[in-house]
Amino acid sequence: MADDYQTYKLGNFSLSSGGEIPDAFIAYKTLGDPSLPAIIYPTWYSGSISDNLWLTGSDKTLNPEKYYIIIPALFGNGQSSSPSNMPDLRPFPNVLFYDNVRAQYELVTKHLGVKHARAVLGWSMGAGQTYQWATQYPEFMDLIAPLLWLSEDFSA
Repeated sequence: MADDYQTYKLGNFSLSSGGEIPDAFIAYKTLGDPSLPAIIYPTWYSGSISDNLWLTGSDKTLNPEKYYIIIPALFGNGQSSSPSNMPDLRPFPNVLFYDNVRAQYELVTKHLGVKHARAVLGWSMGAGQTYQWATQYPEFMDLIAPLLWLSEDFSA
């Protein structure tokens, strides 16, 4: 069931840019028992929750028999609040890593009840989120594992 996921309603979600996503929601999937050490594994740019499943399984690095794996989807990926599923919100507001991680933190702590995570890991834009987790909530996890992240400014 790769396309199985749930959503958590965030309500009117204020953004660091000053904008807001009305009736915002974050899509997520969990694997494993909530009593196990939590691993947060966010999606990357254009990645869906099912795209993250390649690293999960009893024979994989993220083994749901050993870890409680939480896969939150980025705003804008088509599963969480996105231009494609909020057609009346034009233009779609500017969303930063800060906003995504704040939404993920609310999902993980308030909705799922996780008090501490073993790790936050991600690759590509998911890796960028690991750095944001480390700066925004440095005491929440034991470690981060950013994979394949190019932290270079291409704006010029």
